[in-house]
Amino acid sequence: MPPTVKLDPHPTGPTVAKPEPSHPLMIEKHGYLAQAHSIVDRSKAEGRELSTEECDRIDDLVREANRCQTEWNEAPQKRQTRDPALEYNGYSSPSPPRGLLGNDGGSVADRLFGQQRQTDGFASFGEWLQCLDSGRFDQRLRAAASEGIDSDGGFLVPSQFANMFLDAAIEETILVKRCLKLPMTSDELKVSGFDGNNHTSTLFGGIIAAWEEELATASPQTPKTRQVAFHAHKLLLLTRASNELLADASSYERMLGRALITATAWKLDYDLFRGTGAGQPLGALSAGSRIEVAKVANQTADTIWFRNLVDMFARLHPNCYKNAIWCINPTCIVPLLTMDVHVDVAGSASLVGDTTYTPFRESDGRFTLFGRPVEISEKLPGLGNAGDIVLVDPTQYALAMRQEVVVEKSVHAGFTSDSSYYRCKLRGDGSPLWAEAMTPNAGDSLSWCVTLAERS
Repeated sequence: MPPTVKLDPHPTGPTVAKPEPSHPLMIEKHGYLAQAHSIVDRSKAEGRELSTEECDRIDDLVREANRCQTEWNEAPQKRQTRDPALEYNGYSSPSPPRGLLGNDGGSVADRLFGQQRQTDGFASFGEWLQCLDSGRFDQRLRAAASEGIDSDGGFLVPSQFANMFLDAAIEETILVKRCLKLPMTSDELKVSGFDGNNHTSTLFGGIIAAWEEELATASPQTPKTRQVAFHAHKLLLLTRASNELLADASSYERMLGRALITATAWKLDYDLFRGTGAGQPLGALSAGSRIEVAKVANQTADTIWFRNLVDMFARLHPNCYKNAIWCINPTCIVPLLTMDVHVDVAGSASLVGDTTYTPFRESDGRFTLFGRPVEISEKLPGLGNAGDIVLVDPTQYALAMRQEVVVEKSVHAGFTSDSSYYRCKLRGDGSPLWAEAMTPNAGDSLSWCVTLAERS
């Protein structure tokens, strides 16, 4: 008869502080205990005693759970002084600094979709991948909801690891980490607002206050409304790795994690700048509300003149000043850094002294232009092309995201080459909140996004 197994969730020893259930050690520990309890529950449901193999497996699981508890007990100082920066290798989900996104910090995915850190008993993304690669049944794997078995579909990433993809992607972007973020609970999200881009006579598309005589009858006013619709488009990545590489989970974790996260981040941000809106986000450079400022007469090709920058800044809506940023292609750095503007102090044709003004400035590796931050990105067109320099208020752009981040594995497609395929899907949509540029009470139209026209 097999020996009796006792599951002790805590090892013997001195009393310690109550463990934090969200700590990786405690997540790992409870994962081991959950597996052990499931073995016992299964034997009870089948009306039989535990087999010798099951008892041995339970002993191993309890031993690992006790190891986690012991490490927790013996390293309180390490827990308190843990440096998130040292842990961030592209797969953890460190909290961004307070105020980075205009909030109190914490996981971006948590703020979008609520705190969901279920790991299904896996201690790391590498262990999850290794479990997939083994081809053996493991109850910690949850079959994808739309598929039947793993060979036909895939497995849902435990939400802790799913959220880390979104968090890490946001940290690698320019517009995504600054724009308005909306959670999608279905395949479509509709956002309503006022359509009041013409301020020549009314506000909000039909509202204007007026002074009236006593007992006079006021005329009812009807504001004009509009709607922005978001659809859950699919961003898809397909990768392949040799099965020899998969034998070392920790090495593969670093390679696959960095590749998926970097590619997702780059493509998502690229489309928020340059997406066409057809089956993908509508990018800022394609928006109908964008204003394109013409080049100066007789301006030479592939140049940026001071008057270009002044004209662009003059077309930015005043409400966008505090959140606006400049985005430039790296090829714009030389003409901007070498731009010196002579100031005519006396107001005449002759200069007084050697007074100059440098609009593009650098301080401790950070750049500013007219006092607003400058982000440098290869996602924009090169020097001389339309959109090589952009003045934009990211808070006037909305990114709607579904929680679903699904990684699926197939060993069948690469059977002849002894390799495995991994597919990563991210679903969401993006769109400017402005339907068109705003026509003010006086002067030229104004916008949340201003670009410079081609100079060729």
